[in-house]
Order: sequence, then structure tokens, then C-alpha cells
Amino acid sequence: MTKLSLASATLDDIARLAALASRGVTDDPWDAAVEPPDEAALSQLRYLTAKLARAQPTTLNEATLWSRAVYPLLELAEMDHVRAWAEVPIAAKDPYSDTEIGGLVDGVLAPEGVLAGAPGLPFLLVVEAKRGIDAVDPRPQLLAAMLAVLWTGIARAGEGGPLEAFGCFTVGDIWTFVRAEAVVRPADIAPRLAVTLSWSREYAERAEADAILRVLRWITRRSAG
Repeated sequence: MTKLSLASATLDDIARLAALASRGVTDDPWDAAVEPPDEAALSQLRYLTAKLARAQPTTLNEATLWSRAVYPLLELAEMDHVRAWAEVPIAAKDPYSDTEIGGLVDGVLAPEGVLAGAPGLPFLLVVEAKRGIDAVDPRPQLLAAMLAVLWTGIARAGEGGPLEAFGCFTVGDIWTFVRAEAVVRPADIAPRLAVTLSWSREYAERAEADAILRVLRWITRRSAG
């Protein structure tokens, strides 16, 4: 069994497990997130962004940014049985090899599991960029976590039809979303999983918190439905 840690995953590691392709920065599907937040959410957004602007986000450490900027917006995207969760363990085994991916994701949107207080399979994975001289690109970690979610989806639902997972990485108060669309290729082609990525443009929370919330709620409605 080969174990791959989210914290140390590289793009080369992921490319050995899935054939990756990118559509680059696209309008689709993000332009589908058009439903405006309700007045109660807008009121909270105005309060959050006013506080964030005064806090000077570029000077804050990761924990403070998470509590002031990222997690409050994830909470506003909650609906029905879907909740925002922090420090979520992710683990899954590749159905087509002996590789296992595991580690912690900074945050997710996910339905509550069978046991109260525990998340089920995430709809959205969020990775916060770390700072300092040892900081690394957050995108390979995010893609590895999304691959683990896709593997879990295959294990639960089988190979029929396309599969998708959503992710997001934050740098300061900047949010960038990604959708991974996966298909299982024939048995004589390796790697078996082919994944196409569609990236959003960057959203600056201080000026576009309502747009970020529209995307978060669109992902939640799409995935929960």
C-alpha cells in the first residue's frame, strides 16, 4: 500500500493517479451562480466585510484569517442538513491501484453524517494557503483531496456517469474555485481516471463577498440536489 499525504502531495503524484487536463479560467459553471443572497445574509456580509477591511487581511496570520474571513462565509452557505466543517480528515483508497490518500483539509461544506456532529462526503473542499518561508502552493493539496472525494464517490456509486467534485483555495481574502469532472477510462488505459479542471477567476472578499456566497450556495444546492 502506497500512502500519499495531502500535506506533501505534488502535481506529479496526482498525475500518476489521474490523467489531468485543464480548461483554464472559465465562465462556466461559475456564471450559473446568479441567485442573490437574501437580505439577512446581505446584512451579515456587510458586517463581515466592514470588519475585514478594518483588519487589514494581508497582515493577519492564517488562523485569524480563517476565523474572520473564510469560515463565516462557509457558515452562510449552510442549508438544510448541509454544514460548514473545519479541520476535516480525508482518507480514500484508489479503486484502481494500491494508493491511499489521507490528511486534513482546512474546511468543507458537507452533509451531516449518520452520526450527529460528523461530516459525510464533502461537496466542497477548502484549503487555505499557508504563509512563511516554508509556504507551499496549496493547489496540489486541494487537488489530492478532491481526488480522494472522487474515489469515495466511485466506491459508493460505481463508475456509471460522470463524477464531479468542487474545491477552493484561499490566499488572504482571495478565493479561487475549481470543479473537477472525472470519467473512468477503459481498463487497458492507465491511469484509469481522467479529470478535467475548470478554474474560476479570483474573487476578492472585501469587494465581492456576495459573489463568493452565490458560488458557495450554488455548489451546495447543486451537490445536495
